[in-house]
Amino acid sequence: MECLENQNTVCEQALCQCDKAVIKCWSKLPVPSVKGCYGCYIDDATRFAAGPIKDMIEIQKMYEPIQHKLLHQLKDFNAGKELKEINETIVLAVAAVNSGVSVIRDSEKAMDELLKNTQELYEEGLVKLNNSYKENRLLDAKALITASEHKSILLNLAPAIYIKEQKKAYYISKMLLNATELLEQISFKTLKSKTKNILSSP
Repeated sequence: MECLENQNTVCEQALCQCDKAVIKCWSKLPVPSVKGCYGCYIDDATRFAAGPIKDMIEIQKMYEPIQHKLLHQLKDFNAGKELKEINETIVLAVAAVNSGVSVIRDSEKAMDELLKNTQELYEEGLVKLNNSYKENRLLDAKALITASEHKSILLNLAPAIYIKEQKKAYYISKMLLNATELLEQISFKTLKSKTKNILSSP
C-alpha cells in the first residue's frame, strides 16, 4: 500500500499512513483460536487503549462548537447576511485544528508504544508457553494460552477501535480547514468589494 504524499492533502496523507500502519500491524498477528463474547472483547480492547481512544473522542468534542460557528457563518453568507466576527472564527478554527492534529500525533505515539509493549509481552508469553509444554507443566501452559490469546485479541481489536475514532478526528479536521478556506475567500472578496466601493465613492 503506497501513500502518495505529492498527490494527497495533509489529512489524506495522515489517513493513508494510519491505514498502512494498521495493515502492517495486523499482518503480524495470529488469529485467536478462542471463541467468546465479541462485545466483551470490544469492551476489553477499549479499556486497554482507553487513553489514546479517549483523546480522539475529546478532539471531536472540542471541534463541535467551532464546527457550528463555521456552518453558521456559511449559512449567513448563503442567506445574504453580513458576516460578523469572520476573522475571529477563522483564527479559532485554525488554532483548534492545529491543537487537534498535535494531540492526534501524540496519541498515535502513545498507541504505538502500547501496542509495541503488549506485542513484546505476547511474544514473551509464547516463549514461556513453549517451555511449559517442554517441561510438561500443563496447568501453566493452559493459563499461558488464555493470557496469550487475550493479548492477541487486544492487539487485533484495539487498533481498529482507535483508528475508527482517529479517522473521525482527521475527517473533521479536514472539514474545518475546508470551511475555513472558504471563509477566507469570502472575507477577501468582501474586503475587496468594500475597498472598491470606497475608492469609487465621490
